[in-house]
Amino acid sequence: MDSPNEPRRSQWVDTRSRIRASARELFASRGYRGTTTRQLAEHAGVSVMTLHRHFPRKADLFEDAVLGLMEDFLDEYLASREQRGVDVLDSRQEIAIFFDGLFEALIGQQRTLAAAALAFNEHDGPVSADLRRRYDVFLTAFEDAVRDRIGAYGLPAEPRLTSRILIGMALGVASHTELLFPTGPKPTRHELIAELSAMAIWGLAGPPKPGESGLVRRSDSALDG
Repeated sequence: MDSPNEPRRSQWVDTRSRIRASARELFASRGYRGTTTRQLAEHAGVSVMTLHRHFPRKADLFEDAVLGLMEDFLDEYLASREQRGVDVLDSRQEIAIFFDGLFEALIGQQRTLAAAALAFNEHDGPVSADLRRRYDVFLTAFEDAVRDRIGAYGLPAEPRLTSRILIGMALGVASHTELLFPTGPKPTRHELIAELSAMAIWGLAGPPKPGESGLVRRSDSALDG
């Protein structure tokens, strides 16, 4: 038998999801400063009081709109990775799953990400400090996951740099597809993920030849010569 609290909990989750979705839409079109709390509440179909129960400050809602999808993605990715175990997939398959999940979270969020970029650049702005702290928590969690994978696959990489470069690659391509491909046919999501995965594992040199590992530390490569 369902708990008496289940309907109330379900309503809370539905209302919060509706507020989050409305916030992403308004912040993407009007930016943080151009969006009022009342507009956010009206767009979500809730009272200002209800909105404040879920998000006490407008800044809290902006942070959630910007980072919530990425945080949800990371939680799901880490859970699925734990289910797969260490030795089920090779490194390229693993990184493809990562890019596919992150692309799914970012698709259609280009304008929201642009609003977030502006907030990051406003060092004395109303949300920049809190947003940076919350984003740093996300990056640190992903860095820990990358460190675990690097150890499992024996990859010669530095976790802090590698984790952020992977995020940067996905953010850049997902956010600026129109800028990167202004004319001609646009690559499919599958094509982008396949190329990003290959680049992340092998770089420009491509897959290793038979008998070669294909994994060269940057300090030993010709780039440093």
